Parts: sequence; structure tokens; C-alpha cells
Amino acid sequence: MAKLPVKTLAIVLLTLVILAIAIVLTLKPATKTTALPAVPNKTMIILWVTPFGGTSNYTLPQWAIPGVVVWYQCDNPGASVALVSQQMRLIQMYLSENKTVFINLMCELPTEWRGLLNYINVPTYIIQDLMNIDPGGRGLYIGFSEERTCVENPVCRSTMVNIYRELKALFPEAGFFYYADGDNITDVLILAKEANLTIVGRDNYDYYYVNGTVIVPSYVISDLIYLERNGYNGSLLMGELGLRVCDQYAYIQASQNPYIGPRNCTAPAIYESQILKQYISKVHPTYVGIWAWNGPPFGIVDNPLMIRVLSQFAEAPKPRLIKPPGNIINVTFWGGWNIQGVISLIVNYTLHTGNYISYSIMPTIGTMPNETYILTKARVRELPNVMQVNGGPSLLALPLLGAALLNFTPTLSNVAGSAMVINGGVSNVMLANTFNTTMLALPITVYRGGLLFINVNLLREYGLPIPGTITQLINDTQMLANYGFTCIWVIPGADYGQDQVDLWQSIFLSLASEKYGPAWASRLMNELMYGVLDLSNSTVMNLINETNNYYLLITKYDCPGWQSMNWAEAAAMLLQGAAVFQVSGSELIDYALTQGVMIYPAAPQYLNNTNINVMFEPFPGTGGVYVLSAESVAVPIHGNATTRLSREFAEFWSSYEGELAWSSAGGCLTWFNSTSVYAYPTQQYICKDLVNIPSYDFVVSLSHGGLFPDSYSYLSTQLVNLQERGMGYLGNFSESLLTFEKITYSGWVNASRIGLSYLGYDCIPFANYLPPWINPRTCRLQQYSPWWISGG
Repeated sequence: MAKLPVKTLAIVLLTLVILAIAIVLTLKPATKTTALPAVPNKTMIILWVTPFGGTSNYTLPQWAIPGVVVWYQCDNPGASVALVSQQMRLIQMYLSENKTVFINLMCELPTEWRGLLNYINVPTYIIQDLMNIDPGGRGLYIGFSEERTCVENPVCRSTMVNIYRELKALFPEAGFFYYADGDNITDVLILAKEANLTIVGRDNYDYYYVNGTVIVPSYVISDLIYLERNGYNGSLLMGELGLRVCDQYAYIQASQNPYIGPRNCTAPAIYESQILKQYISKVHPTYVGIWAWNGPPFGIVDNPLMIRVLSQFAEAPKPRLIKPPGNIINVTFWGGWNIQGVISLIVNYTLHTGNYISYSIMPTIGTMPNETYILTKARVRELPNVMQVNGGPSLLALPLLGAALLNFTPTLSNVAGSAMVINGGVSNVMLANTFNTTMLALPITVYRGGLLFINVNLLREYGLPIPGTITQLINDTQMLANYGFTCIWVIPGADYGQDQVDLWQSIFLSLASEKYGPAWASRLMNELMYGVLDLSNSTVMNLINETNNYYLLITKYDCPGWQSMNWAEAAAMLLQGAAVFQVSGSELIDYALTQGVMIYPAAPQYLNNTNINVMFEPFPGTGGVYVLSAESVAVPIHGNATTRLSREFAEFWSSYEGELAWSSAGGCLTWFNSTSVYAYPTQQYICKDLVNIPSYDFVVSLSHGGLFPDSYSYLSTQLVNLQERGMGYLGNFSESLLTFEKITYSGWVNASRIGLSYLGYDCIPFANYLPPWINPRTCRLQQYSPWWISGG
């Protein structure tokens, strides 16, 4: 065959190349490799970060808004803790970078997509995690997506509306969204209006191809326009644009996982550009969510071309601060475990009043750490608008520091009424917060102190009885020691001495009650609370000496390592069966529930139930004495510009409705008629005594409000020393009680100078006991010299 001239050959080859390109361009749009066209407009881009792996790179481009998917198993939320924790860390990381973060709550089953479920929930631990990250929700948008069956079902939709409202109450500075997946768009709008959503929209995975372009169906655009014209112009969300990142046919069955076409990473970038241009030109959503940053086959982290396309469309994120429509009150809650109570209280208050709570939770656990934290804040004038406190003399530490507290006496009738003030033991709850007619706090729940918690399995195993007297308790202890137990009692030493004080007070009340009856035991303890217990009296000193000996006998069997153990660690040892006895207040019941353990009273109907591992009873011998731990709410007025609102919130918290929202398994309401509402057997057992035990048989728990902070610190230190040093320290301890009384009495002298001279209201003293410096006829101060000055 003759050779063609070189020029002719070049022309032929060029023609063939052009023809080949033309043929390729007419085959499939997926093979098109031309440069991306100029972008006519932009939108804010959300990149959904999933918990399903696919990358170790969670650093998003600067132009992107992080969208964190929080997936959890609806029917067993606890199974998803690890996945949720991972996503919470990402939320915290993005917020620390000053980014707005969208949180997509996905309630699903492992084998069933959420769009088919006719129920919805949000586990408490997820809410708690978000509260820990940012109590106000600033910078967050929280919502659900693709809950088609639920949204179209009026009952389930109502549940979702209530969840949104509760989340709004808890996170007043957050925005809220929902996007649909083929849901009836009218139902979506009903949801958005009833839940007062900030942003609403839909997603789409349904496309078709025409003349080289992937087309968004007109019904999708119509749905978005419908929402836009009905109140969501400027707050419209195209929730998900997802394409298999390197699939030549990525637009076909776009939501499906398996690849359909050959591997081609250029094609999906072109489709992405075509789709975004249609959304922007036809409806212009404020946000477009990209499914997803990570997780095959949709993770764009694996396709730099798609990231480049998005960068061209991405509008710089605009931080949007949500201003709550109502007033905001700053509240400090104690660190602890009644998170469900925090949630329920805030939600009920906000829905009831329209005002919002900006809250913080103290970083401490335990009464004394909490009180120390409060005093530290008081010294630098940084107290919140509203805060939890303990009823009792410890309250006086704040006004003695110059941190004035609101006097609730003028509004008492609006909060409590005669039912709370007059009847039985409930009156003592109010009186524990009142000083010579000045009411410094309102009660919110009552815990009972001085309870003995028992690992009944170990007693059953060795045929030992549940102790009914202190003698039986000592016998059980010594028998277990004979069987080789070295961890019988758990009395932690790294808890500000709280457990040592609880044990000593319980032994004292037990011995005094068995010898002289509960009324006399209560009187002696109340004299100690005022710093006037006559230590020169031989009967009193014999009782104290016997108390000290029993204290040393019991602490001898404390668990190894008690010195560095805190309260929560000690409680865990009891609940896990590593220890047999612990003295604490009924707040331990609440803590146990957070660990999945239900504690029951040592009542006849439960004693033979071998499925119950831990029980409680009043410390043996003290059943006739109510050791009161009155958890309360106070309002500082120094520099508090929202005193009226703060007072109203405190009154709500202390009302029947507020206490009911706050109540827990270990606590009692302070309302006389509340026993019918208790849901837990523990409450039935504890709370009946609150109204049945005579008012003169009450004492304040020394570790939960019963002492001034300095006198408590001194006593607890001496008791820890006694436990550590043993019999050789007995003389020192006995002598230290006089110093303790002098410190306590001095505190009351100082309180009397500012008109807060006794615990009680208008000549109605706490537990029917007036201190000797108060004239019982006039209820005014009278001349008094304590026993160590007057000689008894």
C-alpha cells in the first residue's frame, strides 16, 4: 500500500481524534471531561460527617459548615453510646473552632430505616451530652430528617413537636431544623409551624438524564418553593445531595450503596455542579447539605474534584445567633446525677412561662464541694441569678460574707400555702430555710440522711440478719470480719469528711434514741447544731465517748485505700458487691439509678426477693428521727439585675408542679399531699416518714446544711484524724469538740448581729427547739453565756 504524504497523514489523524472526541461526548454525560462552567451564584454548604468511618480526617474546608450525624438505636439507645460519644467529640471540636454546627439526630434501627418508623425519641444521655457541650445551644442547629412515616402520622408528629419544644426550652440559643424525604409536604409544613422550626426543607436522590445534564425533578423544586412561600424564605434547606463519589452512573439510584457503573471520579463532580446550579437558579436554598464528608461510597473526602466543585459554590458561612423570644435567667445546678430533673424542670418552666434558662452545672459532686464552690464564687461576687443550696445553718455563710439573699417571706403564701407550712414534718423543711422570720431559700426536694445501705446478698450468703439495732450491726460486722472480709464498710476519706460526719452523727443518734428516745436524741443533736451541747454534763459525755468507741470499731473495717476514695467510688463499690455497708443520704438512690441499680427499702415485702442486691434502712436505732437534707433554691441579690424573674423561677421550682418535675427516686416533695404521686418504692418508704414523724424528732444532716462551713470543716477534719490515728487520738478528739462548739456558737453570734438568730419562723422554731439566747416568750435575743463560760 502506498504511503500517504506526512501532511496528509497528520490531517487524517487529527480528523480521527476529533471524530473520536465527538463520539465520546455523545455517548454518556459521565465521560464528559470539559472544564467546569462558571458558577452563577452561591449557597452555604453543610458537609454531613457520619459516624460510619471511612476517614481519619475530620478537618473540613473553611468554607464548609459541619453537620454532625448523631445516630442511635431507637429501641436500645444504650447500644449506641460509643458512636454517640465519638460524634459529640466532633461537635465539641467544631464549636471550639468557632463554627456553626448542624446536629442531625437519627433515630433508627440496625435493620430498619428511620423513615419507616412510627415512633421517635431522644435518649436522655444525648441531651445530657449536648448540655455538657453548651448549655444554651449557641452555634447549634438541632434537628431530625427523613422521618416520613412519623411526620405523616398525627400522633407521632405530635411527639416530634413536643421533642422540638423541649429541646428549644433546653437550648434557647439553638436553631432547629427538619428536612424531608418524600414526606407529604403539607405535613412537613404543619410540623415546621407547630414546632416553630428555624429551618425546613427536603432532600432528593431521584434524578433523570436529558441531553448531557442530570435533572432535578420538578416536584422536588415545587416542594421547596411551597415551603419557601409559606414562611421559610431565607431559611430553606436542601438537606442532602449525595452521589457515589467515583461512579460513572452516580445519578442512577443515587441513594443506593453498591456502585452501578465503572469507576470514574470526574463524572460525579460534573453531576454535582449541574444539580447545584438547578437548586440555586430555581429556588436558591439558604443551605445545601452534602451527603457526606466521610463514609463510602458517598464520602467526598475521597474525591478532591467534588470538593473543588463545592468550593466554587460555597458561600462563606454566616454565624446566626438565635435570640430567645423570652427572658433569660442564669441558674447554677449542683453537679450530680439528677440530669433528668434538670431537663424536666427547665422544659416545664419554659413551656409554662415563655422564659428561658441559661444554666450551668457545677463541676463538683457532693454537698461540701458544691458549698465550697458557691462560697468561692460569693467572695468574688460571681454568684448566678439562681442557685441550689442546702437548708440549714450553712445558708448563713453567704449573708455573713456580704452576699445578700432574697427574702422569700413576703411571697411565702403564694408558693407554699398552709398545707406546706403547718402539717407535720413538712413544716420543718420550710423552717430549715428560715432564720428569725427571714426565709433565705425555698425547698425543692427533701433527702433523708443517716440511712444504712446494705449489700443484702452477702448477708444472705452468710446467714446474717439485716440489723435492727446498733448491736446487731456490730455483730454482723464482726462476723463478716471472722469470715475473712477486709472491705466490710466503705467510708471514703477524699470527700471532705462527709462520710465520717454522717457515720458519727448516725451512731450518736442511734445510741441516744435507744437510751433516751428519739425526742431527746433530736434535742441533743440540735443543741450540737447551735454549739451549746453541754460537754460538761456526764450523761452527754458518756454518750459521746460511746459514740467515739463505736465509730472506731466500725471504721476499723473500712475498705483498704479509703483515704483516697471519693463518694462516687465508694458507692460504686457497694453497688458492685465489693463492700457490705455504707452510711449516706437517700441521694445514693439517685446515683445508683445512673449506674443501672435500683435500691429497695429493707421492708418485709422485699426481704425475700433474691433479685434485689442492695437495700436501705434508717441507721439502726434511728428510725424515729428524721435526718433532714433540705435541697433548696436561693436567689442572690448582689448585682442581680433579674431579681424579679429569678424569684418567679425559684417559686416555680418550689411549687408542686416544679417539685414534681424535679423529683427523683431518692427525694420527696415538700408538699403534704404529695405521697400519692411517688413512682418509686423508695419514695413511698422515705417520704411517709417526712409527714408522719413528729416535728420535734427532726434534725438537720450535719453534712448537708447543718453546720457553718468553718465548723463543719473543723469537725470533719477531726473525725478523719480519729479514723486514721485510732484509739490514741480519742483524747484529742474529745478536747476538739469544745473548739468545735466555740466555732459554731461564734457563727450564731455573728448571724444574730444581722438579725438571723435562730432556725425558725416567727417563734415557730425548727424541731420545736429554740436556742438559749432566744427568749421563748418574746422570741427576741436575751442574755446568755454558754456552758464553758457560765460553768454549765
